[in-house]
Amino acid sequence: MHVTVEALIDAPIDRTFAALIDVARWPERIPGIRSVELLTGPEIAPGTRFREHRKIHGREASEVMTVEHLDAPALFVLTAKSHGALYRATHRLEPRGAATLLTLEFSAEPVTRMARLIAPFSRLFAWTLRAHLAGDLAALKLAIEKPAR
Repeated sequence: MHVTVEALIDAPIDRTFAALIDVARWPERIPGIRSVELLTGPEIAPGTRFREHRKIHGREASEVMTVEHLDAPALFVLTAKSHGALYRATHRLEPRGAATLLTLEFSAEPVTRMARLIAPFSRLFAWTLRAHLAGDLAALKLAIEKPAR
């Protein structure tokens, strides 16, 4: 499965990137995220791991995420292994004048036999995932733009 969403954020790329990688403050900025628990210390760098607790589809969920790649201020890549799949969230930032285009590409690759068997059905849920991710980006956009208003 592969889903892409975008948000044009009315803030410079450096400020947008700083807010994006400030994972400890995600619960303040993204309503669906209940809490974030830093597992490897406060520094956000390749190898950093954290547990995100969120409410999704009316249910509580927790995922351990790893910062796979960080290239300030243009790229932030997170991975997680869960439910027999490898999840990858690639955040790309591009300046657009005084604003920033934030593109989130989310993919899920089945790695277990059971996950490979049910993978064809994942397309049925892509629209729900797209709406969920777009909502996260919209909330982040508001939080980043808020100080400038």
